[in-house]
Amino acid sequence: MHQVSLIGMLETKVKVHNVDKVANKLLRGWVHNFEVINNGRIWVAWRPQWYAVQLLSKSAQHIHCKVVSQHTLKHFHLINVYGDNHEGQR
Repeated sequence: MHQVSLIGMLETKVKVHNVDKVANKLLRGWVHNFEVINNGRIWVAWRPQWYAVQLLSKSAQHIHCKVVSQHTLKHFHLINVYGDNHEGQR
């Protein structure tokens, strides 16, 4: 309805065995942090016809990407952060 073309999501509750199926239904480009934490708390998804997204870093608590608009060629950095519930882990 709103033609979302870039989104960051936290705590999706998607299980690792459903990642590909769910991600491919969202938008065509995506990255998550399942590789660094079992429950993959952070996702970034985008439409490649609108944005080029380059993953710069990821951890259990963040995903940092450089995003370039395919239409204007302007860029910005997108950082999605999930702060752990335990103070010592943050």
